[in-house]
Amino acid sequence: MRRYLVCLCAEDEPFCTEPGLAASLRDLPPDQIIEALLKRKDAVTAEALDSFEAQQARGAWQNEVCETYYKAHARRADTVWPSIVHRKLDVKLRDMLSVPYEAGSNIREAAQERLGIEISGPPAHWGWTPEMEFALEAKRREMAVVFLIDRTYEQFLQSVVDAVLKVFDKYVVEDDLVGYYGVGFSEIFGVQPKGTGAQAATLREQIVGSVQKGGDPHVYSSIKKCLDTLIKVDDKYSKWLVVLTDTVDFECFNAKGVNDKQSPMRAEAAVSSVVQAMQELTGFNLVIIDAHGIANFNAKHNMWPTWHKMSQRLTDDVGDANVGLNIEATNVSEIDEAFERVAGAMTGGAAG
Repeated sequence: MRRYLVCLCAEDEPFCTEPGLAASLRDLPPDQIIEALLKRKDAVTAEALDSFEAQQARGAWQNEVCETYYKAHARRADTVWPSIVHRKLDVKLRDMLSVPYEAGSNIREAAQERLGIEISGPPAHWGWTPEMEFALEAKRREMAVVFLIDRTYEQFLQSVVDAVLKVFDKYVVEDDLVGYYGVGFSEIFGVQPKGTGAQAATLREQIVGSVQKGGDPHVYSSIKKCLDTLIKVDDKYSKWLVVLTDTVDFECFNAKGVNDKQSPMRAEAAVSSVVQAMQELTGFNLVIIDAHGIANFNAKHNMWPTWHKMSQRLTDDVGDANVGLNIEATNVSEIDEAFERVAGAMTGGAAG
């Protein structure tokens, strides 16, 4: 009969990374120590296999998305990407694949809504139903998200409200905080828990009812006021400010409301104040959805270069501990796409 001598070292795994484990095992009989360690190893192996199974399942969904998409939008192998013919849809596909969807049903729904394709998922004998969560990523932090929207241009306001609703319904959960304001700082509702039941329904109804013109083109001061609100929020929340604007800011004009030679300097001073406030935050995410191409405001106005530069500066200078994202929506259909990119970033997907 063979006998084995097992030597364990408290400076090696798993003891070195789990304080107290060696002490908890030391008083057990030798056979029980070995049995306990083998059970732990089995649990680690099982966890790795479960993760691998989930990766294969999500990979199957994503592969089917790509195969179905490229069958529907075929091109030569040497075609540049994104292609000239399918550029808009190619970019949608890229953004979709960057989002860590929680389940196959979410991928299927996004493929239908975003790309207009139908997918069915891996075979039934895999034992992985569309509703099963992949659970590959850690749950995201609770969010405090503020929407600041331009309500001064009615023609695209319904599309903006619909896009906000989609994010509110699908990506803002009951433990998140949410606030909703109009540029010019017309408050629809202040930052508060989304909640469930009547609480969530009441907030949703206020979003639905916000399809009416209101506010003034005061972008920089409105952003500053939203930041002042977010600064007061507990740091356990990741903080988001999502701004849809045509970038026009009339507060940089003089006291008589006239655009003069000092207007660009006033705009830069106002933005410097906003930048300073942003850089006092950590874990802050600023998204500016630039809709100047839709709003149709005086294309010959001499402040456009300044307004565009200031919009980009806000997201560029958000701070080393923060993230800025600047998205241009050149037509109404791209508003929904912009908010989809925001949702992808919120759930942990790359949004660039």
